[in-house]
Amino acid sequence: MNLTPHQRTLVVAGALLFLLGLLQGAFVQSFLNPRMALSAHLTAVQSGMAMMIVGVLWTSAGLRLTFSNIARWAITIGCLAFGPV
Repeated sequence: MNLTPHQRTLVVAGALLFLLGLLQGAFVQSFLNPRMALSAHLTAVQSGMAMMIVGVLWTSAGLRLTFSNIARWAITIGCLAFGPV
């Protein structure tokens, strides 16, 4: 599958967030508040998967270049802001 640079940015950022969430999930019990750590773990894994799916489907949106750049960075920053804390 050939990905455009915009798609690749979203897929790679999503994969990194997904892997960071999995890593955090391995240490949930060692946190001071395990329930909050579990919540952050699930949020990171789900957000990472969503970013990868959006990245694969990105060309279907058919946005102009300016809107595409704004939307891509808004999705990336928005998902990373709510990722593992």
